[in-house]
Amino acid sequence: GLWEALTWSEVWDRNARDYPDKEAVVDVKARLTWRQAKQAIDRLALGFMKLGYKKDDAIVVELPGWVECMLVRIACEKAGLLVAPVLRSFREFEMKHTLALLDAKGVVIPYKFRDFDYYNMIQTIRPELPKLQHIFIVGDEVPGGCISLNKMMQKPPAQKYSPKQLEKLFAKARMPSTEVSELSHTTGTTGVPKLAEWPAVLGITRTRDTVKKLGITSADVVGALAPGWGGMNNPVYHGGPYVGAKIVILEHWDIVEAMKLIEKEKITYFAITPTMMRQMLDHPDFGKYDLSSVRAIMVSGAPCPPGWPREAEEKIGAQIINTYGSRDLGSTASPTVDDPPEIRWATAGKPNSWDEIHLLDEKGREVPKGGVGEVAVKAVTGSAGYFKNPEAAKEAISADGLFHIGDLAKWDEDGNLVIVGRAKNII
Repeated sequence: GLWEALTWSEVWDRNARDYPDKEAVVDVKARLTWRQAKQAIDRLALGFMKLGYKKDDAIVVELPGWVECMLVRIACEKAGLLVAPVLRSFREFEMKHTLALLDAKGVVIPYKFRDFDYYNMIQTIRPELPKLQHIFIVGDEVPGGCISLNKMMQKPPAQKYSPKQLEKLFAKARMPSTEVSELSHTTGTTGVPKLAEWPAVLGITRTRDTVKKLGITSADVVGALAPGWGGMNNPVYHGGPYVGAKIVILEHWDIVEAMKLIEKEKITYFAITPTMMRQMLDHPDFGKYDLSSVRAIMVSGAPCPPGWPREAEEKIGAQIINTYGSRDLGSTASPTVDDPPEIRWATAGKPNSWDEIHLLDEKGREVPKGGVGEVAVKAVTGSAGYFKNPEAAKEAISADGLFHIGDLAKWDEDGNLVIVGRAKNII
């Protein structure tokens, strides 16, 4: 009864129906309503299918903070394709590994961005990637032999479809909610990134809990300020669409640009790391911008030093909420907006209602109450495994179904998780 047969593309279709003229996604160069976003997604999905993409063909997406990051991901699910969004800092080594592992048929990139030539990078490694057929370019300048993603979104398909015809076509092609549709990369501590597998149903289930804990509604304006597609942005990329909230994406992490965007778009919720929060609080221009619209900030990705959340809450006037999880599991524990400050600031809150968190000693036994142990999670909404890498899954997940994150923690008197360190550190 926990999972529901709902996909992310169906969520976006629902929003286009319920909030057609409400702004959906905003970046430095585009503002789209839910209706306009659906139109772009449908054209992309049709475009991929017309190019010969079949079910489970893969597309890798390496883009800055642009709306196309979201649109391509949803279009791929709608067309029955696998999508792997990666950090725009990936270079030849990581991209060649990812594209080869997936036998990717397409890659979506900017031509050039911030003095780096992404097209040249792909051309350099392309001879070693025989399965790579298409380079999709986002932007006005498109090198010869590449496909303009902008034109795909702007140009109506040659064959006209009625809404019912489109619905029938995508219903047949769409990736089912319980099948892997998205792949997220790990940090690559073993030399190359692993790709965690995500069926839509896992994200939908986790998001349903997240928006409740954080109080996110359609009235919110959620900001994607942190780079990439990691856990910090899940409440944005998943939570925003789930409730029909407006999503605002920062192109590139810059403290001043982030504060300008918060003021301009009246962002009410965003997620950042403790370091990013510290940079914002210490910036000499901090007091120049109106951040009063912000009601909640999720802090994740690293332990937050004592005192920082209190300072941030006093200076910004928003609730600071620690949360805990990993790229492979998603969020597995979090306080709520209703928790008192000492819980929101100093603990990771309580586990998701369906997850089991165990604290184990070096022999795999549960530590006594109040003791410190390694965090091991039996997660209903954790990833389905690692793409073409069952050995990594066996290493991470024990025979009894526990995922070992590698962090050390203890329980406080009220059953909140307190992270105290790492079982092992990799530099």
